[in-house]
Amino acid sequence: QLAVQHGFGGMESAEKARWMVHAVEQWFRENSGIEPYELEDFLADIMNNEFETVTSDGSLEQVSADICQCFNWCAAGNLAAVEQRLLQL
Repeated sequence: QLAVQHGFGGMESAEKARWMVHAVEQWFRENSGIEPYELEDFLADIMNNEFETVTSDGSLEQVSADICQCFNWCAAGNLAAVEQRLLQL
């Protein structure tokens, strides 16, 4: 959100952020057993390439863990756990 608010991705920052969501979703569909550290590397590459920024505050690690956990809950049909986690965020 910070990268979009400050235009780190140029005039298309908001579009890049929306694309990023779809890219992550597609990556999960095309690969099985994605680990948080793998997603963290994937997101770091996107942030660097699309928003010309390096995230070094630990947020990518937490976001990656949350996304992987929510994906696993969805795959197991545990939508209540996902909803609860989203409410916590």
